[in-house]
Amino acid sequence: MLVFALLLIGMYRGADGRRKLDHVDGIAFMPAFRSAMSISALFSLIYTLFVYFYITSIDNQFMNKFIANRVTELRASNTPEVDVNAWIKGAQEFPFALTWTLFTFIAIMVISVFYAGAIGRMMAKKYPKLSA
Repeated sequence: MLVFALLLIGMYRGADGRRKLDHVDGIAFMPAFRSAMSISALFSLIYTLFVYFYITSIDNQFMNKFIANRVTELRASNTPEVDVNAWIKGAQEFPFALTWTLFTFIAIMVISVFYAGAIGRMMAKKYPKLSA
């Protein structure tokens, strides 16, 4: 949740900074949207690299902990043992770090589209482009 709060604050501040620098007479939706999305892309890339580094170097037992937690959940829901063992085998063969990293990047970018749309709309409404 903290990641998305930081993302939202950064996108808003970046769009407002762009408005102050290049669009002093008001800003339209698309320039504010593009500004917020460019900040989001940079943030997503940095955060995704951090997640990959975390999974592969800092906490290299992350996958094992994830599997153990999921097995506990499966057993608590009375899943047959044969299905639990099949899930464990499939999870151990899965390219975990790369997939988790890719999912992180895509999820942040998808959420960022909605954030950027809301920020672009707020900026365009708060600072409407003045006609000449």
